Amino acid sequence: MVTDNRWKVRRSLAYSIHECASILGPVTTEKDLLPVLFHFLQDITEVAEGALENLPQILKVLKSEQRDQYIELFVEAQNKVEKANIANWR
Repeated sequence: MVTDNRWKVRRSLAYSIHECASILGPVTTEKDLLPVLFHFLQDITEVAEGALENLPQILKVLKSEQRDQYIELFVEAQNKVEKANIANWR
């Protein structure tokens, strides 16, 4: 589903990935879900927004060391989405 050709499928998964993280816990989230999350953050704006909207819930699942390790990457991704929204203001 992560690489589905239909963006609406990827968007739905991006909006619900935080629920998967809360079920799986910090170790599995870091190992298996963070690569998917970063993939979504590089996707089209509609998908990336879904991943960013629930980012705080995903960060709650991670241990503090893990959060510190990834926070700069999340900030860069958010800046990218904001720039895309400004460019597509219509």
